[in-house]
Amino acid sequence: MLVCFFGFGGKKWTDGLKFLSGLDECEWNGLNRRGAFYGVKCVNGKVTHIIMNNNNLQGHVLEEIAELKELSTLSLANNSLYGIIPSKLLGMTALKTLHFHGNNLSGSLNFLCENKDIHEFSSDCLWGRAKVSCWCCTSCGK
Repeated sequence: MLVCFFGFGGKKWTDGLKFLSGLDECEWNGLNRRGAFYGVKCVNGKVTHIIMNNNNLQGHVLEEIAELKELSTLSLANNSLYGIIPSKLLGMTALKTLHFHGNNLSGSLNFLCENKDIHEFSSDCLWGRAKVSCWCCTSCGK
């Protein structure tokens, strides 16, 4: 998870989520302004959720995220991410929810459509500031 902090420009995040605090990565979380869970969630010591919407994340989506084999939710909406989503994410068989809308991503996400376990999938879908092709997205954000 430290790779995420440094790879996503963690020193400029709106909320540092206790990263680099000395706490276990499973405690790098809190509640957002609406009272919803935010940050990193674990089950049995394994990262299962990364929810960091609206947090000024910067950079490209890191292929190292694919090493989190138990990850079921990856929500990185409304940040300053750019570039192409790494194809390594296809190997993440536990993924059920992906939120990439509100960034500046490009390319095709159609390779992720092969993962039939993904039930909620949002991206910017070829309009707005992004250039993303995603025929299986369940919603297209702005």
